[in-house]
Amino acid sequence: MQTAEALQVSMATVWNVRKRFADAGLEAAINEGSRPGRTPKLNPKQKACLIAVAGSRPPAGYPFWSLRLLAEKMVELGFADSICHETIRAVLKEARCEIPEAAPLQSRGTFPALIEARR
Repeated sequence: MQTAEALQVSMATVWNVRKRFADAGLEAAINEGSRPGRTPKLNPKQKACLIAVAGSRPPAGYPFWSLRLLAEKMVELGFADSICHETIRAVLKEARCEIPEAAPLQSRGTFPALIEARR
C-alpha cells in the first residue's frame, strides 16, 4: 500500500510489477513487453499515400475530401479490402493533418425539403 501511494499508482500496478520481477527479473519488471493487438490496417507507406491523397484535389463535384471519400479512395487504390472512415481520421490526426469541418447542410444540396423544414 505504501509503495502504491508513494508512486501514485494502483495496487494492481504494484502487484503486476512484482510478479514480472519474480517471474522474469529486473529487466522484465522495468520494461513491459509488447502487448498483442490488431495489426494496423495501413502500413507506414500506405499512410504516406493517404496523407498525399488528402492533400490533393478532391474528386470533381466535391469542395474537399471527406473522411468517407478518402476511405473509398484507399479501397479504390487497393490498399485495403475495406477501411473505416475512423481509421482515416486516426491516421490524419496522428500525422497532424487538418481535417476540414463538414460542409453545412445547405451547401450539400441534399434533402431540400428537410432544409426548409428546419428553417
